[in-house]
Amino acid sequence: MSGSERLRKQIKLKGDKTAKQRANPRATLETVTATIEAAEDLKRKLANRIGAEATTRVRTMASVLVNGFKEHTHNRLLIDEAMMNHFGAIITAALLAKAKNCCLSAT
Repeated sequence: MSGSERLRKQIKLKGDKTAKQRANPRATLETVTATIEAAEDLKRKLANRIGAEATTRVRTMASVLVNGFKEHTHNRLLIDEAMMNHFGAIITAALLAKAKNCCLSAT
C-alpha cells in the first residue's frame, strides 16, 4: 500500500468517526463551571435546547471533585471559567471524567 493510499484510508476512517459523533454530539458532554450562579445560569439557558438533561450535564467544579461522575467516560469535558479554577482541579476533573477532549473556556 502506497503512502497516499494509507493517507486516504486514515482520512476516511477519521471522517467516519466524526460522522458518528455528529449523530449525537452531546451524548457524553459534561460542562463544569466555577460557581453555583454560573451553573444555574447555564442550566436556564440550555433548558430550551436540551431540556431536563441540562440539570445533569452542567455541574460545579466542587461537585465534580467531591462526587465524581456517574458515567465514567465522557467524550468531551467543557470547563467554563477555567481561569477561576485551580489547575490541579482542572486536571483532576479531566482524569475523573476520562475525557477524550477537554475544552477550557476563559470567559
